[in-house]
Amino acid sequence: MILERIHSSLRVNHAHFVKLLDHFHHNSRLCLVYEMLSMDFFNVLQLRKGKPLCVSKIRPIAKQLFLALSDLKKLGILHTDLKPDNIMLVDQRGLKIKLIDFGLALRTHEAKTGTIMQATGLRAPEIMLGLPFSYPLDIWGVGQILLFLFNPQTIRNCSSYQNASILDKNIYRQ
Repeated sequence: MILERIHSSLRVNHAHFVKLLDHFHHNSRLCLVYEMLSMDFFNVLQLRKGKPLCVSKIRPIAKQLFLALSDLKKLGILHTDLKPDNIMLVDQRGLKIKLIDFGLALRTHEAKTGTIMQATGLRAPEIMLGLPFSYPLDIWGVGQILLFLFNPQTIRNCSSYQNASILDKNIYRQ
């Protein structure tokens, strides 16, 4: 499991990744128990009624995201699904964040050209064009998140943030 690999490594700072506390099987399904976190950035901006964060608050968030990506690169892991929903505040008092949802994460050597991933409206150009991909895929995701924090309207203007668009269906039918 990717999270176990992250937390077992001595080479990375675990502070920017959700902590997996336990796992168990229930009715033949794997259940994961995580540390308690506050809320994701999509909900943060909904509570702020679409009011953007100021640059002085975005800057420390950006630093933490890029440190997390640096750690993932050291381990040869791609998150592949970075979006506002997958970045959570540790608590509501500060700006400490953690990456969550490693369900689509993969090791760099497992990246297959032509794989469709990422939320449709936030999809990186190399994925849309069916080109080889690597770490820049996650950097694109961070860029999209930072843009969203600075201008929350950008998500609403995407053709579809969480659903497949008609364009995607036509491109990948071939």
